[in-house]
Amino acid sequence: MSAPSDNATSTQTDEIVATIGRLVHEVIGEEDGFALDIDADSSFSEDIEIESIEFVALAEALQTTYGERIDLIAWLGELDLDEIIDLTVGELAEFIAACLREPADA
Repeated sequence: MSAPSDNATSTQTDEIVATIGRLVHEVIGEEDGFALDIDADSSFSEDIEIESIEFVALAEALQTTYGERIDLIAWLGELDLDEIIDLTVGELAEFIAACLREPADA
């Protein structure tokens, strides 16, 4: 019985990964991002080499896309430095998917 739910969650996460990839390209610009193949395993620090100011712009773009429930700054504040350095697109997508599954505050 849990398979359809897992499949739906996987599909949603895959869609979020694609959206993150698109937004990363928009944030870092065509010149810097054209050769990047971004997937769930892509690391923001090693593979994408995103600058901190670009990551802030990405956070704003994600909040614009997915709404106020996506508080990336608060979530990052809960992580230790190594977790932030090793953060992947897939981990960020899973965080967003979890936020979207939670009911919105009234």
